[in-house]
Amino acid sequence: MEDRGVGVCTVSLILGLIALVLVVFRFYTRFEVIHKPGWDDFFIALALICAIASSGLEYMAVRHGMGKHMWQIDDPNDWITAYRYQSIAAMPFQISSAAGKISIIIFLIRTLYPAVSSFEISCLQTLIILTIVMYILGFLVCLDFASTPEETLRSGAQGNYLTPQAQEKVGMAVSGVNLLTDLTLALYPVSLVIKMQLTLRVKLGLIGSMGAGV
Repeated sequence: MEDRGVGVCTVSLILGLIALVLVVFRFYTRFEVIHKPGWDDFFIALALICAIASSGLEYMAVRHGMGKHMWQIDDPNDWITAYRYQSIAAMPFQISSAAGKISIIIFLIRTLYPAVSSFEISCLQTLIILTIVMYILGFLVCLDFASTPEETLRSGAQGNYLTPQAQEKVGMAVSGVNLLTDLTLALYPVSLVIKMQLTLRVKLGLIGSMGAGV
């Protein structure tokens, strides 16, 4: 059977390098060209650092068998180690996802204020608060998985303190907020740009650049 772990590491490496190059260019532009760094730059840097940390932990999980079927793993303790690394990797991933979304929202606020209404700004700020709250809950679920005792894992259970029902509810809540923020960040720039007196080519370029973070 094919080892999926190699594919995971390859995709992670390629996307990580692309993200690193883009963030370096962004920082060069903000700090050296226009001299206007902001909090959105801090959060995008945090997102990149946590994404790299998560990828490193995923690589360690792959070394211990992640991406294989359990019967393909020779050492019976390896799958537990792989599970540990994968569970821990999910925690910086949660931070990375939240920081990336917050960076985009702050960028929109910086770009649009004071051209849009205070109500629209308040809605974007509310999205930041919702994102933080939901990802904290998601982080706690990942922490619960990562702290599961070995004997509990061997019995087939996952999670130490939260019941499966609580895990499911938190997962649904985080997914719902993810859907809300993704739709907002994808469609909100469209509603603004479409009203501008610009050529179609320029409009499409702006919509693509402002919604690319989704």
